Amino acid sequence: MKIRILFLFTFLLFSASLYAQIIGNNSIDFSGMKPFWQIESSLIKDKEPPPGEWNALFNSPAYQILFAGGFSQKNFEHQLRLAFMPSMDSVLNIALKKNDQQSEYLDHYLLIKGKEKKLKELQTKLQKEQLIETALSMARNFLPDSFSIDNSLPPVSFAIFENSTTRAPSGIIIDLVFSMDFDSYLPYLLAHEAYHIYRDKIRNTHYPDKHQPDYPMVQMLTQMETEGIADLIDKKKFFLKKGSFSNCDWAKSYQHYLDKAPKTIRELDKYFTQMAAFPNSDRKIIQDLIPMNGHPTGYFMANAIMQKMGKRTLIKQTANPFAFFRLYQRVALKDKKHYPPFSSATMQYLHEMEQKYVPSKNSLPPAPEQPSSPKLMWYEKDKVQYNW
Repeated sequence: MKIRILFLFTFLLFSASLYAQIIGNNSIDFSGMKPFWQIESSLIKDKEPPPGEWNALFNSPAYQILFAGGFSQKNFEHQLRLAFMPSMDSVLNIALKKNDQQSEYLDHYLLIKGKEKKLKELQTKLQKEQLIETALSMARNFLPDSFSIDNSLPPVSFAIFENSTTRAPSGIIIDLVFSMDFDSYLPYLLAHEAYHIYRDKIRNTHYPDKHQPDYPMVQMLTQMETEGIADLIDKKKFFLKKGSFSNCDWAKSYQHYLDKAPKTIRELDKYFTQMAAFPNSDRKIIQDLIPMNGHPTGYFMANAIMQKMGKRTLIKQTANPFAFFRLYQRVALKDKKHYPPFSSATMQYLHEMEQKYVPSKNSLPPAPEQPSSPKLMWYEKDKVQYNW
């Protein structure tokens, strides 16, 4: 198992370098789409595509990264046959009734039927837009002044795989069918992912090893900080204001758990109090307490800090999740009606964890001088209406 993990990690690092060399940073890649359309054209005629077309699809950079990350080539090939070949209709109907992960993939691929022209037009449109430049501009505004940006973003690829996006060391991969419904959202989505890529380069915290007891807790606190800030870029505009996006299932789930953020914070406070009193307790419990991998609760906290203390204060200590909680506590103590504060026992416990995992400023190299904090961008100026 260790050899397999080491191989995958090495492959991903190699792929990151190779992918950037083939496609180039700050570029949009559609190299997997031409063979995909050729394969789909054959399958809907109930013909088996030539091996060369399958090879061209699977060897495109986007799919190489997807497969290295665990996306199954064998299952993908089988599901495309089920979705598009008329002779497979009876098998397809049985598979769709199972209501499992495979049926979700099949439902997604079936959306392509009859929409080929629209998807190809979208592909042409996206190739002409300045997506990368817009995304970089948005992401920069949520990074600290001390962080030096090299103005490059790993390649962004569009492919067909599932109703989502994925981010790897080598770049960002976005499903084209997903893009059809979220066209105007794409620059914000890319900015969100660009923020993560840059934020990951800031090393303020010494993370515990994955096998150490503290890892689940530190990892979730980090998720809440980084997703909370990144969500200020995109979720604020598209999920929390009236419009077509706010009505999608994804947004409704987000809104539901954002409404429950105060309750989640109170439960989190009890968790930390227990950890402080009983150090040997199972820290993995935090993974069940925080919904949607930290997104809505993290946003609740990040938005509170930005609204009450300003963006400069929010981003000044980026990549220190303990400082993020400390800033939220300052807000909550002054406005307990809207923001439940943590107990003193929790804050003392987090302080001890910070002493353990965040190096002192004296041990860090001096930060390069940078211009003052950027002004609010136009997409930040509209205040979010509270949902509680």
